[in-house]
Amino acid sequence: MGATCTIYAEYAENGLAPFGANGNDDGDVATAMFFGIQTDTDDFAYATPADFRAAAYLKPFVDAETLSRVGRRAVSAEAMAANLALWATARERHGVALSGHVRAAACALALDAPARALPHVEAALRLARRYLPDSFYLPELWLVAARTSATLGRDAAARKACAEGRAWVERAHDTQVPAEFRESFLRRNPVNSELLALPIG
Repeated sequence: MGATCTIYAEYAENGLAPFGANGNDDGDVATAMFFGIQTDTDDFAYATPADFRAAAYLKPFVDAETLSRVGRRAVSAEAMAANLALWATARERHGVALSGHVRAAACALALDAPARALPHVEAALRLARRYLPDSFYLPELWLVAARTSATLGRDAAARKACAEGRAWVERAHDTQVPAEFRESFLRRNPVNSELLALPIG
C-alpha cells in the first residue's frame, strides 16, 4: 500500500485533472502532494514503485523552495520525551514512562515553560509513588519537580519535592555509599549537588 497522495497523483497522471492542463499553475497542490508522499513513506524509505512513479510525475510541478521550507521539520526534545512517556505508558513500562515525563518537564522548564512542565512532573510523581524505576535516578525527578513548582510559585509543592529528594539522597549517602565515596556522592554528582543547594526548604 502506497501513500494516499500517490493515488491522487495517479488519477491526475491518467487524465483526471492533470497538472499543468489549460495553463493552470498547480505548484501548490503538487508540492503538498509530493510532501505527502515524502512524509507517508518516511522520506521514501518505505516507498513503493507506485510512490516513486507518482513523485516523478509531480516533481516538475513542485515548488522546490516551498518543499525545502516545509521539509525542515524537527521534533523538539520535549516532544520526543513526551512521546516516549506516552509510548511507555501504553506498554506498562513505568520506569521508562517516568523518565520520559521527567525529561519532557526538564525540557519545558529549560524553555521557560513551567506550565507545560507541570503535567509531566505530576505524572512522574504519581508513577514514582507506585513504581521504582531501575534505570532512572530518582533525585532528578524531585529536582525537576522542585524547580518547576518554585517557578510557578507553588512553594509548598516545591518544599515537599525538595525535602523528599534531599531525604532520598541523605538516606542513600548514609546506607548505600561506601565511606570513601560519600563526599563525592554529595558534591560531584550534579543532580545531588544542585538538589542540596536549592534555596528551597
